[in-house]
Amino acid sequence: MRQSLRVLGVCILAVFLAVPAAAQTGTGRIVGVVKDATGAIVPGAMVRATHESTGFLSETLTNETGGYVFPSLSVGPYTLVVELQGFATVTST
Repeated sequence: MRQSLRVLGVCILAVFLAVPAAAQTGTGRIVGVVKDATGAIVPGAMVRATHESTGFLSETLTNETGGYVFPSLSVGPYTLVVELQGFATVTST
């Protein structure tokens, strides 16, 4: 009985230690919503994310709710540029 409890305890410990280890990756994500000066959402805007150290560029368009996601980016500082015809270009780091 003691042996069974010990094995169960080790299995539970292994599960708790494995979950945080699996979450450690070298990637992150950027999520946002593009709105105009009045607070209205801006669908169809081009959003560019440039990794400042490597120059790697990712692009996406905002969806119907003005949202955008860069789901898997290398960790580090980025510069975001948002563009849409008829609007001023916005740059953010």
